[in-house]
Amino acid sequence: MVGGYYFCWKCEEDVVNPHYVYKLELCVTNGTNDEMTCVVFKEVVVSLLKIYADELVNKSLSEVYFTFPFTIISC
Repeated sequence: MVGGYYFCWKCEEDVVNPHYVYKLELCVTNGTNDEMTCVVFKEVVVSLLKIYADELVNKSLSEVYFTFPFTIISC
């Protein structure tokens, strides 16, 4: 954000109120050396996080708490 605006590279214009969307990259493993990377979008991410992207952007990190039915590890 520069000067209260976001620059859209696709439209080549300043955007005052951008529409936020999710693109979440997940590394999935079964606990062995097998793993795969999946990219999920709005419907799946909202079902996992229980919050829309526009709402999440307006919250501070201290206001956000997620519980997951799975273990988060780094791949």
